[in-house]
Amino acid sequence: MTTPHSVAAPLVEAPLLNSVLFSSLPTSEELSTLLSAEFGTGLHKLEQGYEFEDVHLAVRGIAAKPSAQAEYSFHPVLSGNPHDLNDVGAHILIGVVEGGDIFDKAQQFREPRLHQIRLLLRATTALLRAPQARAVHLMNANTTVFPEPFFEAISRDVLSMSAATVWVFPDKDGLHAFTYGLTSAGHPELEIADSHADPTELYYRLVNIADHVLQGASFKDGDTLAFSENEKPASISETGWFVNAEIPALNISWA
Repeated sequence: MTTPHSVAAPLVEAPLLNSVLFSSLPTSEELSTLLSAEFGTGLHKLEQGYEFEDVHLAVRGIAAKPSAQAEYSFHPVLSGNPHDLNDVGAHILIGVVEGGDIFDKAQQFREPRLHQIRLLLRATTALLRAPQARAVHLMNANTTVFPEPFFEAISRDVLSMSAATVWVFPDKDGLHAFTYGLTSAGHPELEIADSHADPTELYYRLVNIADHVLQGASFKDGDTLAFSENEKPASISETGWFVNAEIPALNISWA
């Protein structure tokens, strides 16, 4: 099955990239051991990075903490105590880079893009198992996630808490919930505006909807959404993203 992306090509062409934060940089041998434990014999070491199932994983270790302007973005659910990152002194950039037929297909269709996303999550999981790992900054979701909630999201296969994220902020007419990272998976971002629901309930409601999308569902302007026969369906309409109005988004409303 091949589902075309429903956002402009440049939004999907951006590389899938994570930054794993460490107290000290693992050696190349330690990195290979961690990744091999995750991927097995199908992992092949390249001159720069690794290859698995025709996907090129670029790995770059930097013996310094990330630059101040993009250092951390703490999340109320997915992050921990900021003081736990006080000893961060290195980070590794790991990403899916250009190369191979699957990369070309991933620029056009959601299924091969999801395959890339899952491989990046597996590689990130492997690196976070290092004893000196402290957190991962999801570059495509601008969110710093600590190991425990990341591992939990991976074990439950909740992509909206590992590959993308959901945020809830107060707005003038209630609460505004929005996703961050769906466009890099080929789908518009999602929003729920002017909500008076409990913040935790609102958060997990959008987490569930966003995960439904990341697992393969598609929504468009004019669609309706309901998770049960007894639930009032929500209407879906085009809007500009809460973070950047030039990015496509879909508003979900039960009004």
